[in-house]
Amino acid sequence: MRNYKEYLPIAVVLAVVLYLVSKIGSALHGNEKSQVDLETKEKLGETKATLTKEKAKLIAENFYTALAGTSLGKDSKLLYAQFEKMKNQDDFNMVFNAFGKRQFSRFWDNVGDPWTSDLLDLLQILAVEISAVEQQFINNKYPHLTMF
Repeated sequence: MRNYKEYLPIAVVLAVVLYLVSKIGSALHGNEKSQVDLETKEKLGETKATLTKEKAKLIAENFYTALAGTSLGKDSKLLYAQFEKMKNQDDFNMVFNAFGKRQFSRFWDNVGDPWTSDLLDLLQILAVEISAVEQQFINNKYPHLTMF
């Protein structure tokens, strides 16, 4: 009978290498959306945003709480309430910028920990948490918002 303990260090090294490769791959090929330059639009008078910066920050916090803040999955009621507050694409862009990048685990579908999570933007977290059927529902219900 073979002693499998001698293979344990190799397995650990292999697991670490695979983990690092996946992190590098997600960084290189992630669904990155650049920050929207709303300040320039505001200076030129081209923004149609109806939200204040404070309201956009609050909506961003509510999105994060709804998507990652519970151990029982997403809070759909809180999540859909945030879409109702955005009247146009500039509102969504303000919320997107206020959200920034936050720690989220694709594996655990929550805020995760430093080992199983990445810094993701709002669209990346929505892509993980929202099913294709829900995405279609959101697109139909809120055609003035382009997210998916």
